[in-house]
Amino acid sequence: MLAQYELAMKKKDDELKEKEDSLEAVMKKVAELQAQLKEAQDESERLVAEAALTEARLGRAGILTGALGD
Repeated sequence: MLAQYELAMKKKDDELKEKEDSLEAVMKKVAELQAQLKEAQDESERLVAEAALTEARLGRAGILTGALGD
């Protein structure tokens, strides 16, 4: 009878280990995706700032070319 319980316990321990390994893999993938998201957000912020700077430069260039045309 004890042997049956030990066998059942071993089986449950094996199942638990399998689930823990699966969870670890999922958590690793989530961490990777979060890192990718952070990179994409940082790049997006950089591009927005660069676009604003370019727009400001374009406006100043328009003023200069307008002044030269007069």
